[in-house]
Amino acid sequence: MTPRLLAIKIGNSNVTVGVFEDATLLATWRAHSETDKTADEYAILLDDFFAYPPVEDGGSWRGASYH
Repeated sequence: MTPRLLAIKIGNSNVTVGVFEDATLLATWRAHSETDKTADEYAILLDDFFAYPPVEDGGSWRGASYH
């Protein structure tokens, strides 16, 4: 199975999430940034995103972040 890359961009207005498999973008999502939202609430949001069919099969993941 090909590893997948989880890309997250956290901006002032939106949180943008993308899932790549090699160079192919499988899915993207965007949510409104809220300063009073907890880490647990964002975790639930990501869990909901990952229930989307292209990423729900439990493939292997690799990640990177930037600021």
